[in-house]
Amino acid sequence: MDTKFSICIPNYNYAQYIGETIESVLKQTYQNFEICIADNASTDNSWQIIESYANKDNRINAVKNKKNVGFAGNLDKVASLAKGEWMIMLSSDDVMYPKALEKYIEIIEAAETQQFYSLVITSTFEKIDAEGKFLAYLDADGSSIWKTVIKHPVLSNLTATDIRLLPNNDLLHSCLLKFNNPYNFAATAYKRSHYEAVGGYEGSRMMNPDKWFHWKLLEHTEHSVFVNVPLFKYRWHQTNQTAQLATSGALKFWMDEYRNCFETTQQMLEKSKLTKSELEQAFITNGMKYVLLHIKNKEFKDAKRLYNFLKAAYPDTAKTNRFAKYGKIGLMSAPISALLINKLAK
Repeated sequence: MDTKFSICIPNYNYAQYIGETIESVLKQTYQNFEICIADNASTDNSWQIIESYANKDNRINAVKNKKNVGFAGNLDKVASLAKGEWMIMLSSDDVMYPKALEKYIEIIEAAETQQFYSLVITSTFEKIDAEGKFLAYLDADGSSIWKTVIKHPVLSNLTATDIRLLPNNDLLHSCLLKFNNPYNFAATAYKRSHYEAVGGYEGSRMMNPDKWFHWKLLEHTEHSVFVNVPLFKYRWHQTNQTAQLATSGALKFWMDEYRNCFETTQQMLEKSKLTKSELEQAFITNGMKYVLLHIKNKEFKDAKRLYNFLKAAYPDTAKTNRFAKYGKIGLMSAPISALLINKLAK
């Protein structure tokens, strides 16, 4: 198979990591790829490092934005450079295992023998710290979605790998009910034609644009593959997107979740066999669970802010939601909150 990959690397102020990220792509055992890089007007020396690689290898197509267009905007910017049949969005602080593309090609070929053509592929990954030291493997057993999915016997045998496969109507149902992201950001491969069909990331989500994009992929594709071996390294440090999400306060994240809820299309609902009312209940339930978590951690200000936001988003739905009732009681006073949390824990 002569399939070409576009490895898309969005970058902002990751001069200390971008070289290692590029090197990890260049060292792939499967060499039919291009590297697309969009630098989001970095203020460090990222661009000098990127240029030094681009000047040495004509497979690297790099552009520097005249101004910062935001995280989601830069994802679409770098994707616009892609010419390959398959795309992978690789963070500029993450790393690919040398055989990552080789394994993905094996899976694509094996899937086609079983007539799985409309496909998205993701994998588990190794979590590393800022210095590249091992922290953990995040595999299927650690996933709320994939841990209950058994190995696909044929695909696993053909690739000598633990392969899980789900129809995307089932996966979409699970993701909409739990407001989960079905794929790992840096480890996910999809056809460029599917990226174009769903309109990309759209540049409209503040904290988690990949979740909405992945939901749209589920709507437009038929199956998803989870490779239960690490093929990528995800770097955890205090300036990455996940860390920023954890420290930014609840509302930015939940504003994205609210948009995901009311912008969910009728086609998504039909494919997932859910109603709009069920989706709204899921939004309130998942949000109110975070309210209770804030209460448990004695973060009453954050709990109250999120509670009021959720209640304002869908007031009629919140009235009938049992977790909203628990949240209201929990916010009355710290002693009552402690009793409530202990009761729910039993």
